[in-house]
Amino acid sequence: MLPLKDACENLQSALKAKDASLAETALQKLEGLLSGDFSFARKSPVREWIESLLIAVLIALILRSFLVEAFKIPSGSMIPTLLIGDHIFVNKYVYGIHLPILNKRIVDWSEPERGEVIVFVYPNDPEKDYIKRVIGVPGDQIMVEGEHVYVNGEKVKQTKAEEYEHTDGIDGTKEKFSLHHISLGDAQFDVIYRKNRYHQRQEFKVKKDHYFVMGDNRDNSSDSRIWGQVPSANIKGRAILVWWSSSDANGINLSRIGHLID
Repeated sequence: MLPLKDACENLQSALKAKDASLAETALQKLEGLLSGDFSFARKSPVREWIESLLIAVLIALILRSFLVEAFKIPSGSMIPTLLIGDHIFVNKYVYGIHLPILNKRIVDWSEPERGEVIVFVYPNDPEKDYIKRVIGVPGDQIMVEGEHVYVNGEKVKQTKAEEYEHTDGIDGTKEKFSLHHISLGDAQFDVIYRKNRYHQRQEFKVKKDHYFVMGDNRDNSSDSRIWGQVPSANIKGRAILVWWSSSDANGINLSRIGHLID
């Protein structure tokens, strides 16, 4: 049974690596074994198990590649919307078809809107995925001044500052922030700023086929204010749901499960 086991493992590895050529070769090898010395397995539970495994793997790969993908939040740049240790689902179909092999969208049928939380390939390192909120779309003029953001000359609506306290996910220390409720596009969300922090005035023009993004934890976010804008082709999808949440500092957070991402 070792050759059959090896053939199954080779096929599974090829599918996981998304290598069509290797998968075809491995499948032919498996087919040959089942037709020859292991033909008894064709109508046996072993054969049925192999078929079920292959179907499950293929469905999982299709779902992950084109429809929904799971990500884990590693940093606090999106607090209070997303916490360290949140596990989220990302809708990869909402803007078009993203081809994993080329790592870009090949078909577009909609574009991100202001206020949406997106996952994208970090422009300065294609091996990293980032998650931020869209503030500006192509053609927008963005100005960041203090704890205020202006889009095309209009101040983004926000409430007066409230006090917000958060326990840092790394060393457990508590910090106090100023929290604002924001309305941007169709989105309603919260952002936080460190108290008594100096904020310089910055202005940006969003380029064609690019997006200006910021983290909701405004003073602890590496985003478009620092490294630039996100090309449309880099966008993987829109964050939609927290399906699990746990961290070394706070353990399992059941209250986060099922939380919709605004």
